Amino acid sequence: MRRADTVHGLFADCARRWPDATAIVHGDRRLTYRELAALSEDYAAELAARGVGPGEHVAVVMKRDPEMVAALLAIMMRGAVYAGIDPRWPRERSASLVRRLHARLVVSPLDGWDVPSWTPGASSGRSVPPVAVSRDDPAHIFFTSGSTGEPKGVVVAHRGTVRLYDDCAFGDFGPGAVQTQTMPTHWDGSLLDLWSALLSGGTSVFVDDVLLPSLVRDLVSAHGLNTLCLPTAVFNLLVDEGVDAFEGIRYAFIVGEKASDAHCRRLLERFPTMTLTNAYGPVESAGIVSYRRVSIEDTRADVPIGVPVTDSDVHVFDGTRPCAPGQVGELCLSGDGLALGYLDDPELTARQFVTLETAGGPQLVYRTGDLGYVTADGVLHYVARNDLQVKVRGHRIEPGEIERVAEQVPGIRQAVVVPIKGPDGAYTDLRLSFVAVEVSPSALRSSLASRLPAYLIPRQIERLDAIPLTRNGKVDRKALAGGPSRIAVEIVTDNTRSLVASTCAQVLGIPDISADTSLALLGANSLELARICTRLVTATGVTLPLSQLYRTPRVADLAAWIDSAARRPVVVSRSNRFPLTAGQATYVDSNDILMLTWWVDGPLDVEALETALNDVHLRHQTLHARYQRTSVTVGDPGCVEFATLPATPDAEAAVLSLTKHLHEPLSLAAGRVWRALTVSDGSRTAFGIAVHHIAYDGHSRSLLLNDLATAYASRVRGVAPVWTVPAPTLAEVSAAHRSHLGATDLAAQRRYWRSQLSDLPACLDIPAGHSVGPALLHSFPPLAAGTFPELVAAVADALRSFVKDVALLAPVSVRGNPVLDAAITYRANPLCLRLQPGSEARTVADALAAQDLAFTEVAMTTPGLAPVLGTLPVLLVQDDDRTPLRLTGCATEPIDDVGALEMACPLLIEVVPNHELRIGIRTDLLPAELIDDLAARLGLVED
Repeated sequence: MRRADTVHGLFADCARRWPDATAIVHGDRRLTYRELAALSEDYAAELAARGVGPGEHVAVVMKRDPEMVAALLAIMMRGAVYAGIDPRWPRERSASLVRRLHARLVVSPLDGWDVPSWTPGASSGRSVPPVAVSRDDPAHIFFTSGSTGEPKGVVVAHRGTVRLYDDCAFGDFGPGAVQTQTMPTHWDGSLLDLWSALLSGGTSVFVDDVLLPSLVRDLVSAHGLNTLCLPTAVFNLLVDEGVDAFEGIRYAFIVGEKASDAHCRRLLERFPTMTLTNAYGPVESAGIVSYRRVSIEDTRADVPIGVPVTDSDVHVFDGTRPCAPGQVGELCLSGDGLALGYLDDPELTARQFVTLETAGGPQLVYRTGDLGYVTADGVLHYVARNDLQVKVRGHRIEPGEIERVAEQVPGIRQAVVVPIKGPDGAYTDLRLSFVAVEVSPSALRSSLASRLPAYLIPRQIERLDAIPLTRNGKVDRKALAGGPSRIAVEIVTDNTRSLVASTCAQVLGIPDISADTSLALLGANSLELARICTRLVTATGVTLPLSQLYRTPRVADLAAWIDSAARRPVVVSRSNRFPLTAGQATYVDSNDILMLTWWVDGPLDVEALETALNDVHLRHQTLHARYQRTSVTVGDPGCVEFATLPATPDAEAAVLSLTKHLHEPLSLAAGRVWRALTVSDGSRTAFGIAVHHIAYDGHSRSLLLNDLATAYASRVRGVAPVWTVPAPTLAEVSAAHRSHLGATDLAAQRRYWRSQLSDLPACLDIPAGHSVGPALLHSFPPLAAGTFPELVAAVADALRSFVKDVALLAPVSVRGNPVLDAAITYRANPLCLRLQPGSEARTVADALAAQDLAFTEVAMTTPGLAPVLGTLPVLLVQDDDRTPLRLTGCATEPIDDVGALEMACPLLIEVVPNHELRIGIRTDLLPAELIDDLAARLGLVED
């Protein structure tokens, strides 16, 4: 039989049973259950007089003290719902949340709210008739970080909290239990460390200071503290800094993050009779849904999350299919703990709370996004977030594996590995932050190298005095992943030289870079230099063109330029029409289409694919804008052009049909910028995307494919994708481009190009004025040359066997800005490299230093240049990571080029680092055997 159906009902039951027991200790104050009940009754009467009644939302912006607890109880006694807001938060954020709540009242000593407020004080001895409140009525609202950038409010019912403490199965919080209260009321962790004691008859000791070992010892001595409810990171800190501080503690509960087996083992080896409980559960299940009393045996591997609490269940699903014991799937929760949904967000609620067929029949479940499994004997194990597994440089990596190996190194107290994102949002590297005694980063790297393959060793390893924690006591992974040059600001001295040096060291994985180091000598590719540029832009607020890294490659000189540069505000226009860049304008009248094609094996959900394509279509304005001769306009996005072509009898016919229809003209003026098609050959599906070059370049590939993978993975589960950050708008892209040009000395770049190209002779002996023609393309293994200058030198040397004066066109991506790096758009610019033997490196550096000036302007304003350009070979270096197409449940592989190819340039050398090199020629202009001759000069053997 239940003691009560509501949170305040359980508290009232405790007040009746143990009226003189101490409920709260706060500094020198002690309140009994009787006193706290009387104070909450008085506050309830005040709330009634202020019109607070059933279903109303009340914001509580108070420090943690007995008056706050009485206010929370009073709000629930009135049938209303409380939402805790930290008084230390920025006022605008707090005010925004109050507005989101449509709050009837703000309970706070602070004033200036948009709604009435009230400051709790001493009791007047009032009471008010009780209000009928059911177990299904809402009790709490917790705001959690939202992927859209706006907090989302999770509405938790009384039954969610009551099921935990009406007859608590996972802990003894009743009379005699004295436990810490450290967690803020805006965090669902307070459902454990606040209400566990007050709904069970125990004593809650409010702690205002950081819970260090010395304070724990003082609380044990002064108040008989015997129970600790701790975020995992705080628990780890206490074990590391003074495990003996647990002397006198009978029960310890850890929540919030995956338990560390090493820390649990260290505690239990020191105190084998202590009861250590690992609790698991998100706010959508009222904070706790399962628990495990940890044994020494549990710490030999990952600590289990145990079994469900009362009136709750945990299921493991692969999509909508239940998983067998031992099979990893998504943890889905059901039972009385389920939240009522998200505040004023029925769409998100419908996506996350779904009905699935379980062993007990159809049940409403919450999809956690956590991966785990259940053993044959019913023990649950948490594995990871379904988005924590990362791919870095093509390797699938679990950061926890690296952390566990690092923590086994003697002297390492704690290690945390976080993935580092590149400009397009994809993970490009790992950073390992650790706390240790007498262990250097180089020593740790050596230890890792003896235990792990090279791809699992983070390029960035840093030693910290302490792992940063959030206010909720969790590991602050955001701080560890950091913004650009976070290490430089916090660990290296705070000056621009140190900032530049440390940023370069982080990106390039080079331990020591001095102020005299030249970036030209470090072997960075263009992507790495763009990352350096982006991080410095973010860290300094200076608009730093990528070309500046080539003009002032020495660290000290680049730092001096940054210090002298003006901090110009980036003004974003409110218009829906923006000028085309000079590069984009060259494509307005063309049908220059870039194709991406794959074979797809597996159960492709075509309906989900079409919906996912439209998700990407809506996300990126460049993909649905209307392009005119001089401008681009944002209007009605419409839908992406998508079709399933008639099935073909074989693979060759499928590819021919696909490529034929992909090549059909698009309509830029109508906003038809891209299309996608599928066609079956009877056993598998050919899938292709065609994007007009005016809105897409090589850098855009990974952005497009990563977003499509995210959207498809969500749509096959029947939910809409949740984007980590919004895509840049055309207004933001245009503003960033203007700012970029404003920081560049374009006049100096004009002078450079005219001096270099004014008398450029034809390179290949072919007629001028040709357009597109038939081509032949052969693939070869990758070239041994490493850096871009080395590659240019190798190609130039090979060409000198055929031509006297060597010149190349080499398109480069002009980005290196946080906005431009995240945008699907066209931001390429060809460079014309006029190469003399032995001077290739200097020529490349000078050209890259002048890369901002649109080459169309160079061609039009340099006498005699335009006719010559059509005779130049093109060197195309694909610096992207060749992001694969990932479609959940399917295997994909790129389709090799087949059929008749066409090219505009006479000779193409395309390099994909660490992958392949391809040589293509115009067969109407050059002899086919030139491919083999050039390959032989480059030392290549055809694949």
